[in-house]
Amino acid sequence: MGAGCGLRAAYRFDSASTALQFIVQVGLRCEQDNWHPHLDWRVNTVALRLALHQCEQPGAQDLKLARHISIEASKLESQVTTGR
Repeated sequence: MGAGCGLRAAYRFDSASTALQFIVQVGLRCEQDNWHPHLDWRVNTVALRLALHQCEQPGAQDLKLARHISIEASKLESQVTTGR
């Protein structure tokens, strides 16, 4: 996930159903952590942004969630694409 006013990443999957599976996995984790990422789903591509308050540096919890998201995407054999 990249820098900016939040952490961003986009992932391309082999199919729309795999992209949706990823969204569900990320959504369940985010709900558990009381986090609400911005998400854009386009057929087999999912772009995510974890917004940070006041454009501050990401904290340990932010980075932990970003790592979890990246690991889940990797398990589903995604390709990282350039973010929006």
